[in-house]
Amino acid sequence: MYTMETDIRKQRVKAAFFGDYSQSRDEVHERFFDAANRIKRVHGFFDVLVGMHDLHTVTQDRVDSTQTLMHWCVQNGMRRCAVSAGSAVQEMQLKRVSGQNERFHYFPTLEAGEAWLDRQNALEAVSQEADSP
Repeated sequence: MYTMETDIRKQRVKAAFFGDYSQSRDEVHERFFDAANRIKRVHGFFDVLVGMHDLHTVTQDRVDSTQTLMHWCVQNGMRRCAVSAGSAVQEMQLKRVSGQNERFHYFPTLEAGEAWLDRQNALEAVSQEADSP
């Protein structure tokens, strides 16, 4: 199973994958691309919050799918991504397929990743206000 949410106000796509996660790769990619593009049309960029904490197993097909999504994000306006991996092994896989890209940050919980994204947005807002005449 999975959930996908679009939060235009927070400039964020939130995806959570759990259980046996057996949905169609194309379906997930299409929903993700649509959500990210809706945010990008409004803000010019998007952030991503991903929870993988309750996944039972991650097959090579899912690793490949994740790599495709990560590369698409980097090439299509993603500003930053907070990932809550379910285990140290999953985190290592994700770091490997992301090419150790500095836009991806890893957290022990989805809530910690979301709090980090919120802080980053708040810091940028303060910085933009300070730069305004």
